[in-house]
Amino acid sequence: PVDITFSNQKIDQIFEVRIAGSNFEKADELLKGLAEEFFSQIDPDYYLFDFSDEELREILTKPDEWGDLDQHLAVKLLKDRGQGVTQEQINCWRKERLEKLAKPDKDQKSWIFFGYIFAIAGGLIGLLIGYSMLKAKKVLPNGAEVHRYSEKDRKQAKTIFNVGLLVFIGTLLMIVINSVFGLV
Repeated sequence: PVDITFSNQKIDQIFEVRIAGSNFEKADELLKGLAEEFFSQIDPDYYLFDFSDEELREILTKPDEWGDLDQHLAVKLLKDRGQGVTQEQINCWRKERLEKLAKPDKDQKSWIFFGYIFAIAGGLIGLLIGYSMLKAKKVLPNGAEVHRYSEKDRKQAKTIFNVGLLVFIGTLLMIVINSVFGLV
């Protein structure tokens, strides 16, 4: 949207409502009620009406990728098609997805290889590769943080970091000694 300075109109008005954690269930029920009202007003050409049952279940599995209206409409469409789902099923699907997302990335053999090469060759780049692999985390849709790489890869990253640090410090010491004493 165009900035209000140029258009002299407020195109998007965003409202943020803050509620206490104890009122989340009440707010969710209110949103469900509003969604029910919207169902009668939804255009018959709305894209979800063309989704298969499997695609509608996927919407319920990935709430972080879809809006509340789409989720509630997916439940209604499945119910109308005789494929009703319970909240327990939805919770189970979401839990399975979180477990899958929480798994570490595949083995990082190439990063580990290059990390060692750079750590030995000069230190700084290897140091950075080791540190980034050691500290990298990913945030799950529920807000939980998990390590991006496996414990095995993080142990290798720690070794890369330490080797890179030693080589980097050794290189700096040699440069300082050389400049001070004029050796070599």
